[in-house]
Amino acid sequence: MANVAIKDSRALRFGSCDFQVQDPSDDSWISLGVMNDVSFTEEWTVNRITFDNSDDVHERLGDHHATVSGDMAEIDLELLALLQGGLSEYSETGAGADLVKVLESGGKRQINARAIKLVNTNEEEKDFTIEVFKAKTQSGIAIDFPARDAEEVATTTIEMRGDVDSTKDAGKQLFKITDAQTHDGT
Repeated sequence: MANVAIKDSRALRFGSCDFQVQDPSDDSWISLGVMNDVSFTEEWTVNRITFDNSDDVHERLGDHHATVSGDMAEIDLELLALLQGGLSEYSETGAGADLVKVLESGGKRQINARAIKLVNTNEEEKDFTIEVFKAKTQSGIAIDFPARDAEEVATTTIEMRGDVDSTKDAGKQLFKITDAQTHDGT
């Protein structure tokens, strides 16, 4: 016998999502393509301040951040350079069938933040969206190549850490979640 009934079936999320990064040159959103194991996590630390002469404890929020990660299956060097926030240089040589994409890295010390977004679209073409305003890559490129006869493709794990954007109003500095899926139109 079930203890709890579903309160709102529209609040159940099915399927994965589209992991997107904002192109700083024109503010357009670019999909990273097919991915596995995409996730969003909000985290913070609580700092406890105690006093020698009092039993009072003051708690205050410390580091507050969000992490978005997933395994990128369509390994696109131009997108990897975009995600790396200027740490790497992307270029192309040749044209047409002779086009060669090149990613070079090493020697730079600054990573520029990127806005990232996860978009889950339901059967009614309505979106559940998570946008992280200011995220930086947390690790270098690591490509896992499966065995030649395996039924899987090479992937690279993308992990972006979002930190607060102090140019936004307090309480709205880290991320925004919007839900157009649970509204029934009435």
